[in-house]
Amino acid sequence: MGRGRTLLAVLALATVVGIPPASGRTLHLSDPEPEVLSVPLGQVIVDDGEWREFLEANLEQDLKHWRAKAPLRANDTWTLYHDFFREHPDWYAIWWMVLVWKNKLYWLRPGKVEAVGHAPRVAAPFIVAFSDKVSHWLERGHLQLPNVIFMPRWCGPHRRCVVPLFSGGKTIDHEGEDTDILIPQVHFGENVLHTLPWDQKHDLAFFRGIPFCSAYWGDPVPHCRTACPRTYLAWRSDLDARTHRTPAYLDVGLVEPPFLPWLNDTALFEDFKGCQPDPIPVVPRSPMSTHARYKYLVHLEGIAHSFRLSQLMLTNSLVLFQQQPFIEYFYRSLKPGVHLMQFWNVTPHHTKSERLDDIYDVIDDLRRRDKADPSDLQRIITASQSFAVKFLSNSGRARYLKDALTAYKSLFPDMDAYLEGFVAELRAKGEPLPR
Repeated sequence: MGRGRTLLAVLALATVVGIPPASGRTLHLSDPEPEVLSVPLGQVIVDDGEWREFLEANLEQDLKHWRAKAPLRANDTWTLYHDFFREHPDWYAIWWMVLVWKNKLYWLRPGKVEAVGHAPRVAAPFIVAFSDKVSHWLERGHLQLPNVIFMPRWCGPHRRCVVPLFSGGKTIDHEGEDTDILIPQVHFGENVLHTLPWDQKHDLAFFRGIPFCSAYWGDPVPHCRTACPRTYLAWRSDLDARTHRTPAYLDVGLVEPPFLPWLNDTALFEDFKGCQPDPIPVVPRSPMSTHARYKYLVHLEGIAHSFRLSQLMLTNSLVLFQQQPFIEYFYRSLKPGVHLMQFWNVTPHHTKSERLDDIYDVIDDLRRRDKADPSDLQRIITASQSFAVKFLSNSGRARYLKDALTAYKSLFPDMDAYLEGFVAELRAKGEPLPR
């Protein structure tokens, strides 16, 4: 399918169920640059065979550990809850038990329903986002979930959890097994496709974000104790601008000062500054539609995984993906050279000399390839956009959540019987749960 027909097909998807006729409008930005076309996505239908392949590459990998331990006991969900509270009793806004009953969310403390549907008053932002989005899907009939009880958060590689936890991301490159079952995050994501003709885009690699740092990249190069990709590339971008580097490569900016509290007032902070020795300016925030004005969009880790990737893939720009050990639910399906291009060929605590600036080489190569064969990079962009529309839209996220909870429930042969008794006890206390 040609590029024009590909865009028409995506626009057709955007007009399916629930999208008003005016939603395919052109977005007029305040600057004189060309207009970015922004199209909300409606319901996206994915072939069952493609969906099974997607689950095999992602969800099934998370389930292997737990299927080897099955059958599990439903009551042990509370055992895990109490274990976490004993370890971190002050994390009250994070530790919540969730009951799905008759297609409605109930937020629980032991023996009590604290909230129905939307999150309790004291809840972490990711809990609030999850409750709002999933309740919206449930109330409008877009999603049917099984009766089940679970706990959203992370277990991590060093804690022996007796039942699975659900998490928005985890680490796969470390000692020990991270046993969380990944589910889609719903905190960020516009569910909108942003496009601009390739020849009207700026020939730069663009990033805007908060200066988060995982502190994973220890001692990657001499005189740099802790390399933070966001601050390092923002420093390089500013250095290039100050020294009038030609041609230009980067437009990487931080929207807040690079304040890293775990490095302050220690000798480690001085070594961190060795990675980017000059002050880094703060720049304005940019909406995702502005990102579409650039040929290359840089995806950088945050404190761990960053939720930005799915949004970048919904533009018709090429994603430059920083190599990292952090993943979301869909990362294991992505292939460098097929859906995105990878950089940051760095190993923490490595003895041989390495570089932090290989993104320049990657951009040089992409510019050469684009000049030699304009269809070369468009093939990658089309694959990335198509993947995002199918699996990372609201339709894909809702479907994945249902499949993850259904598979989780299958690990507990006693789940239905347990919930009947558990719900009956709550009703006896006056809690408003339907029969």
